[in-house]
Amino acid sequence: MQHFYTADYEGEVVVNTTSWRDAHKEENRVWIPKTIINEPDNLTAHVIGNGTSRSNFDLNFLKGQVGGSEGVRSVGQSYGCNALYKDFNPTFLLCFNKFLIKDLVDSNYCEDNIVYSNMKNIKEYPNNFHLYPQYYNSPTGILAAHIAAADGHQKIFLLGFDWYQTGKENIYFDEDSNVYGTVPDVNAANQKNTKTMISLINLYSEAEFIRVSTVNSAYYPEELNWCNNFRQISYSNYFSEAQLGAIAR
Repeated sequence: MQHFYTADYEGEVVVNTTSWRDAHKEENRVWIPKTIINEPDNLTAHVIGNGTSRSNFDLNFLKGQVGGSEGVRSVGQSYGCNALYKDFNPTFLLCFNKFLIKDLVDSNYCEDNIVYSNMKNIKEYPNNFHLYPQYYNSPTGILAAHIAAADGHQKIFLLGFDWYQTGKENIYFDEDSNVYGTVPDVNAANQKNTKTMISLINLYSEAEFIRVSTVNSAYYPEELNWCNNFRQISYSNYFSEAQLGAIAR
């Protein structure tokens, strides 16, 4: 995990092909330039995970606008994960799931929307995806929060960011059980995700990470509260703080 800003990011060298010769691995590397220039008019971001704590929230509120001394602007950009495209078009979607990626391409969603993915999927399905900068292996929700921070957002709301209790908490689990599967070791998964999330929050200490959840929310680790730039709020407070439902005048 690296601290970077997409405004300064120009591209990166990635492995294109790998081969073996005389027991030695040889890698062919290529330069992939930046393909997305993002200049948000609002430093607020809404990162949409697929945990069940967002089940009753209407995502269409994130399409609104607000007005003020700075003029009319959006309520902020949205960053979504995986199967979210089935019922909402975020500003940016991230998808790395090898089972879900083909359905995403077949839906033609990528033709009119920005989707981040990795080099493997870019090669397999050309002209559909944009390279996720400085990719590392992590849950898609955390990667989405990372790119939101890298895009320069100062206030990052986290929706549907839930830690496991049974190993299958996912708003799309019932219809996509073959895609998502279950988590065999809940404790190990929660510990790893907690460590990675805390690292991200501390890495971008200049930003504020705000988990939005219901009063009787799904479990989340207490260690997150030790981060000075993390807090949790209810959905009613979220509406007020993010100015959702406001009408620009």
